[in-house]
Amino acid sequence: MDGICSVQDDLTEVLDLVKQADALIIGSPVYYGAESAATRAFLERLCFPYLKYSKVVPSLFPRRINTAMIYTMNAPDQILQRIGYDRMFAMTQMMLGMHFGACELFLSSDTLQYSDYDKYEAEAFDKNAKLQRHTKVFPDDCKRAFALGVRMASGKVPDPTPMPWQES
Repeated sequence: MDGICSVQDDLTEVLDLVKQADALIIGSPVYYGAESAATRAFLERLCFPYLKYSKVVPSLFPRRINTAMIYTMNAPDQILQRIGYDRMFAMTQMMLGMHFGACELFLSSDTLQYSDYDKYEAEAFDKNAKLQRHTKVFPDDCKRAFALGVRMASGKVPDPTPMPWQES
């Protein structure tokens, strides 16, 4: 049936709640260049029932709601475009935008991968720089994420803040 996921399981209740939501924020770590497998599976279950192969009405979702994707990743801003993350982020943004409404992207990059780098073979990282960045930047990322939630809850249009690869 159109607009209803054919798999009926524990996720059915969550998918039904999305139909009633005023906004939708999804968060995922980025592993090997994409959302986590669980997030990707959720996105497919969320979006596919609303897909309509029509030139006029591409989505069966009954209304428009603001959406956002929050990504956390170990990769620094400077390499996101070079390693193709920009295309992955844009594809998910387009998919959510097509089905639900304007989609804002939020990136928390160059994140702290380990709380104690000495416990792991991680010589590719400057552990002191990672810890310093985490102390300095991550609290601001958390504040920006909170502000995103406030915008979404208030019904304001998503922020058109440029992504790192769009900044000059």
